[in-house]
Amino acid sequence: IPAVPKMTPELWGAVMKQMPYMALLRNINTLERQGIFADQDSVDYIVQRLTDPVAIQKSKILPFRLYEAYKAYSDPEDRSGRRQRQGSTEETPIVRLPYPRISAALETALEASFVNMPVIPGTVAIGSDVSGSMSCPISEKGKTRYIDICGVFTGAILKKTGDRTIPIPFEHEVVKVNLSGQDRILKTTETLAKIGGGGTAVGAPIKYLLQKNIQVDTFIGITDSEDWAYGGGYYYSNGSFLTNWRTYRERFPAAQAYLITIAPYQEVMAPSTEPGIHYIYGWSDQVPNYIAKSVQGQESQVEAVEAIEL
Repeated sequence: IPAVPKMTPELWGAVMKQMPYMALLRNINTLERQGIFADQDSVDYIVQRLTDPVAIQKSKILPFRLYEAYKAYSDPEDRSGRRQRQGSTEETPIVRLPYPRISAALETALEASFVNMPVIPGTVAIGSDVSGSMSCPISEKGKTRYIDICGVFTGAILKKTGDRTIPIPFEHEVVKVNLSGQDRILKTTETLAKIGGGGTAVGAPIKYLLQKNIQVDTFIGITDSEDWAYGGGYYYSNGSFLTNWRTYRERFPAAQAYLITIAPYQEVMAPSTEPGIHYIYGWSDQVPNYIAKSVQGQESQVEAVEAIEL
């Protein structure tokens, strides 16, 4: 607050109770550093506010933001601070352990926030890339990795759509793992993250659908954009994404594919004019909304850009 020479815990406590949900979420670590959580009433307020179902729904925050907040607060490696020794200019790194009730509240909010995910109609298949390269961090400033976003996305869609969604994790081939819409989003994220390894074959989940003769309305592939592990010797990967998708479209002409490439390369897996394929380069919270609107024919990517008010 510019008008205040020095913020005190009392002032921070007063500001905390005026923060909108997103602002509160962004400032949890700041509030802790200011000693706010030494007051049990403040902890009670934070817990109640974070887990309020009405507040979560009104905020329209998607699970990805809450996962980042949970990770940043609950992981000691993400919460290292600096402490100055008395009588010395030398700084010593310290690790502050999280308050269990606040960590639990963030996890509760994360699980509840799937209600804010848009509805994707019809039958959906999610090709979740669990290859080794997905363990890379999204940015140098945080610990969230490509696989974390992939896991949260998969878990949230499963909870939102239930038995209408078919999860197909893959690396150089389809990986058999039990995923359910009844599972916590955090559990799904951790399950996928533990697989990590192998090459990348985006065509593998399409080959799986072909061999099982499974018809879906929408295929969503979320990957870091590599697609090289296919050919002889790969049971579910003996074709590139493009060749497998063309075969799939011959069998099910109305099917649509959405390829989310979190870390896009210059090369792509299919020509931009290929029918039935939609490209999403990079990642933001708007991706699920775009897919839902596009599936329902509400807007194209160009129309979405043109609708932005400058």
